[in-house]
Amino acid sequence: MQDSPGINDNPPTVSPARPPLGGDAQRAVEVQERLRSSWWGHGFRNVTVTVDRGQVRIEGRVASYHLKQIAQSIAAQESPGLAVLNDARVSSAAPD
Repeated sequence: MQDSPGINDNPPTVSPARPPLGGDAQRAVEVQERLRSSWWGHGFRNVTVTVDRGQVRIEGRVASYHLKQIAQSIAAQESPGLAVLNDARVSSAAPD
C-alpha cells in the first residue's frame, strides 16, 4: 500500500507550553499552581512562590490571616521536607 503524497509518517511534535524546569524552579511552579488551583485560589493572585536551598518562600499580599495560613499549609503539603518561610503580608488594600 502506497502513502498519499503529503502524508507524513511521523506524528506531529507538540511543543510544551513552557520548557521543562528542574529542581527548585519546578517546585516553585508546582506550589504556585497548587495555590491558584485551590478553592481559595482567587485570594492568592498577588502571591509569588520561590524555592531556594531547601526553603519555600511565600511573598505578596493576601486579604486575611486565614489565607496566609492556608498558603503556608498548601506550600508545606506540596514540599515535604522543605522549610516554609511565609512572608505574605495581610492587607485588604489594592496592590501597588
